[in-house]
Amino acid sequence: MTNPLQHPGTAATLTAYHQRAMKPHHPWIDLILRSFEFDPTSLVLDIHPQDEMFEQAVLEQGGDVDGGTAAYFSSAAQIARTVERLADESPQRVLDFGCGFGRVTRLLCACYGKDRVTASDLIEDAVTFQQEVLGCLGFVSAKDPKDVAWPSKRFDLIYVGSLFTHLPTATFSAWLEALFGRLEPGGNLLFSVHDEALKPAHIPMPESGLAFVAESEAHDIEHEVYGSTWVRASFVEKLLNQLALSRDLTWRRYPRALCGYQDLIAVTESSRQPNAPMTASGLGQVDSAQLVGSKHEQGFALELDGWALATGVAGATGVAAVAGEVGAPGSSTSSPAVVCAQLVSRADRSADSEAQTVSNDVVCDVRRNDLAEVASAIAASLDAESGWKLKLELPTRLSRGADLLLILARWPAEREGEGSVQHVLFAGSVDRLLFLVADERYRRRRDRAFELAETIEQVKASRFWRLRRSWFVGKRMLGLTVEDPDGPILLPSDRRPD
Repeated sequence: MTNPLQHPGTAATLTAYHQRAMKPHHPWIDLILRSFEFDPTSLVLDIHPQDEMFEQAVLEQGGDVDGGTAAYFSSAAQIARTVERLADESPQRVLDFGCGFGRVTRLLCACYGKDRVTASDLIEDAVTFQQEVLGCLGFVSAKDPKDVAWPSKRFDLIYVGSLFTHLPTATFSAWLEALFGRLEPGGNLLFSVHDEALKPAHIPMPESGLAFVAESEAHDIEHEVYGSTWVRASFVEKLLNQLALSRDLTWRRYPRALCGYQDLIAVTESSRQPNAPMTASGLGQVDSAQLVGSKHEQGFALELDGWALATGVAGATGVAAVAGEVGAPGSSTSSPAVVCAQLVSRADRSADSEAQTVSNDVVCDVRRNDLAEVASAIAASLDAESGWKLKLELPTRLSRGADLLLILARWPAEREGEGSVQHVLFAGSVDRLLFLVADERYRRRRDRAFELAETIEQVKASRFWRLRRSWFVGKRMLGLTVEDPDGPILLPSDRRPD
């Protein structure tokens, strides 16, 4: 399979980005990190030139480097806060295993202190970068858990993001057992998986409950070792039950808790179960966006609507949109426009309606899913105000292509001392959002056209159509009709591409 990262245009864009070197405290990054209560001035924001997560974020934003940067940091901030909520207490030793080049690690250092955080990855350069640049501890992993030179001390918290989403059957259970074995008594293991519902339809699910294909975005690791994996809940439960034979364990599955996409599994000792929060992360998206007004009159405004859900919560406490650059104090763009949304009922609305569903693919990709199905999957309710709408007056000096539009949903903390749950509904430029609206509208209309063409072909292949055609051929011979007996003519462009 061709690696899209080898495309000359993409390579040139990424090279140019790293050559110009990211400016410290980029205004987009500042706004995103402050929205998640991180202090960007205290963080190391360097991105390694080989960071695949950053490259993937840029690709998923259509090559837009600023949009990819926003997606990279917004997803990292969201993950770090989710881990912090599920960790329950302040751990003394934290391991980010399979950490890549430190997208989340840098923020875990902000949460717990860099002296408490250890980074581990199969790529030696990734570990070295985090040791030297981020200032945390680190050790190089291995393809086989038996070959890992583990540190002598165990960990209170082990976070494993997007590793088990890539492992074949042979190593899935071995890594789970090895990582759990590195926990201190009473520690927490958090790992993410792809649920079976995310599996492409053409990939079969074996009876074992784990489906694996040797394909992934990684280009430094063999795909036979690090491919793409989807699992049934019963598969994970069986493995955890086997671990529970030696230790008194409990676990909880948080559907789509990792940026609204991957499931998170939290494993700890049974005695700590009552402290685990029910709500790990929210889910939501922008359904439609429309630019109204004129720069010659009172300026432009952006009309938006969408929905937001969280486990066990009827609707978001608030949805807020922020537009504009957060520049240096005293600059003309240092006070961005901020507006809170009106919450509305969405019990009767789904993504199959005429609304154009838009989402930041890195953060949340539930497009074409029925809203009721999504709510059911995460045990959320559509009874109350799960929808939102707002009108954001854009600053007159706003650059629609260069300044940031950030849309956030928030849910209240379940217990005193916990932070609120936040979900990024969109992070990017206004022009990027409007493009996604138009692109989704086109895709929906195109899919409807393909479905109509497929229906016509099925009808033409039926016995009824053959009889109908014979009837109309006879009528035309008698001069009783001019209608074409073959019906609508389908062109190659009317058919869905292979």
